[in-house]
Amino acid sequence: MSIRLNQSGQNGFTLVEVLIALAVMAMGLLMAANLQTTAIAGNKNSSSMSVGTLLGQQALEQLQTYSSAADPSLTAGTHTAGTEVVNHPSLIPDTTFNGIVYTRQYSVATDSPTLGIRTITLNVQWSDKTSHQVTLVGRMVP
Repeated sequence: MSIRLNQSGQNGFTLVEVLIALAVMAMGLLMAANLQTTAIAGNKNSSSMSVGTLLGQQALEQLQTYSSAADPSLTAGTHTAGTEVVNHPSLIPDTTFNGIVYTRQYSVATDSPTLGIRTITLNVQWSDKTSHQVTLVGRMVP
């Protein structure tokens, strides 16, 4: 009994075809992993920016509740957590959120842009791998 193999109609893949397919798939997976790490870093940056904006907005709203005529926190010049600890200790202390320290400072300009109006420029700074800052501007009308 003799066995005949059909040589002309072979089915299947060669070793070279399999290796090329594996290389293409590996490159696709590496690109997907890189995209994932980029997305995670972007989400963390967005979260930090949101927290910084929220802390700045909170302090700016608190400042706008003070009486502009009598409160030393609204005198012209730059105010930091160190200078405000005497006037309003809860106004702009350093705040830690998710391991990141946010510092706030603000400056007050009187009669800006017109007579009787105070312009408050509030900066929130933080550093993770690089330095970041959010600036908010508010105006107080007597």
